[in-house]
Amino acid sequence: MTWPKWMLWPFPGASSEAAATLVVASKTVANAVEYLIIAILSDWRAHGLLPSLFQTHKRNLCAGAFAHIGTVT
Repeated sequence: MTWPKWMLWPFPGASSEAAATLVVASKTVANAVEYLIIAILSDWRAHGLLPSLFQTHKRNLCAGAFAHIGTVT
């Protein structure tokens, strides 16, 4: 698979495999942070620190925060 040159911008001499690895790694980190935020929000909700609106929409809040990751691939 050949990646567009603009996707390799930070590493001009990088191979396609290196670029793919960077994309997967950044998505993995973003997913881990998203689930950490969801866990924190769930814990706060369990202790009555958040209104029920946040309980219902907590995943949407996190998904919106990391939506830009999906535009990279």
